[in-house]
Amino acid sequence: MDFLEKLKVVDVNSILFHYPRGDFQKWIENTLGEKELANRLCFIKTGLSGEKLRKQLLKIVKKRVDEIRG
Repeated sequence: MDFLEKLKVVDVNSILFHYPRGDFQKWIENTLGEKELANRLCFIKTGLSGEKLRKQLLKIVKKRVDEIRG
């Protein structure tokens, strides 16, 4: 999934801006049609620092990609 690769390198300030607004979740659900992943992203603990947030997002996205690929 291209989103996973972009998430690894995008400026952490972008993550800190877009994640709390629900932008990633909306894009994943509406554009990719991946409601399961969008829902999972909503359960990340609030208040994480930039890199901790990135790591949590990567973990959740990678797990879902692995599930889909089987």
